[in-house]
Amino acid sequence: MELLQKLNRNGMTVLMMTHDTAAAEYGTRMIHVEDGKNCGERGGLSFDNV
Repeated sequence: MELLQKLNRNGMTVLMMTHDTAAAEYGTRMIHVEDGKNCGERGGLSFDNV
């Protein structure tokens, strides 16, 4: 995860799909997808309110 964060800080776009909320916490933008549909988007670091 540290490597992905470092790459992102250096300008690289990193896309990660996961069911692991702990891993998702590392993201700066989260898109909640359910049944293939966008159910919400969050720009913060928490997935709790999506």
